[in-house]
Formats: sequence, structure tokens, C-alpha cells
Amino acid sequence: MMSNQKPIRGTIFGGFNKKDVAGYIEELSKKSGEYKAESEQLRERCDELENYRQTIDELQDDFDNAKRELDDAYAEIEQLKAEIARLKDDNTALSTELESIKLDAEAYKVAREQLVSLELDANRRAVELERDAKANADRVLAEARDSIIGLQSSLESIRRDALRMKDSLHAQITGIESSIDDLAALSRSKQEYLSQYTKREN
Repeated sequence: MMSNQKPIRGTIFGGFNKKDVAGYIEELSKKSGEYKAESEQLRERCDELENYRQTIDELQDDFDNAKRELDDAYAEIEQLKAEIARLKDDNTALSTELESIKLDAEAYKVAREQLVSLELDANRRAVELERDAKANADRVLAEARDSIIGLQSSLESIRRDALRMKDSLHAQITGIESSIDDLAALSRSKQEYLSQYTKREN
């Protein structure tokens, strides 16, 4: 820029031309102001660049943090994938077990229905057997009662017959005893007769 400055002319008596010196000073002052303004602009620009640099550093930190979080997220995703695969396997196993349980439940339901049917049949049969047993017991009891009454009647008839037979035997025994007494008396008479006859013969 100094090459654009006008040369300072000398005077006849020595020294510099005051007008040229004033112009030069004025030009230097103007240039100095321009330099200051430009320097201020550069300083502001530097401040802006420093702010940009700080912003970039902050963004870089944010980026690094985001990258770490992303890496962590990827790792967590991999873990979740593994967990999902395990859960799928567990779900498959549980589905198989559920199907087996359903089959067992269906078989249990059928068995329970059969058991209920058998129980109802058994109860009905028990009621019928109880009714038949009661009827048989009543019949047997009635027959036994009739038999007892018949036996009592027969026993009474036998007792009466026995009493008659006893009376008849008593009468027969009395007759026999009387006959024995008669025979004994006859035998004594015969002995007495024979004894007297024998004495007469002698």
C-alpha cells in the first residue's frame, strides 16, 4: 500500500513540504483507521472462528458421545436379538408344551366325562341295588315272619300233639303198670296154688 503513496517533496530552503507532510499524515491516519477496522474485523472473525472451533469441538464431543451411545445401542440390539432368539425358542418349546397340555387336558376332559358317567351309572346302580336289596330284605323278612308264624303254629300243634301223646303214654303206662300188677298177683296166686298142690301130693 505504501507504493501508492505520493512522494513528499522538499522545499528550496531545506526540509519537507508541509502540505505534503500533512497529506501524508492524513493518509497514514486514514490507512491506520482502515487497518484498525480491518484488524477489528479480523479479530471478530477470529472470535467467530474460535466460537466455530469450540462449537465444532462440542459437536465432535457430541458426535463421539452419540457414536458411543450408538455402539452401545448396537450392542444392546445384538443382546436383544439374542434374547429374542432365545424367547422364540422358549415360545416354540412352550407352544409344544401347550399343545401337549391341551392334548392332556382334552384326554383329562374325556376321562373326567367318562368318570362322571361311570359315577352316575354307579350311583344309579347303587340306588337300584339298594332298592332291590330293600325289596328282597322286605320279602325275606315277610317270608321269615310267615315262616316263624307257621313254625309257631306247627310248634303249637306239635306241643298239643306231644301233650296228647304224653297223656296217651301216661294212660298206657298206667295200664301196663296195672297189667303188671295183675300179672304179679296172678303169679303169686299160681305160686300159692302150686305150693299147696305140692304139699297135698306129699
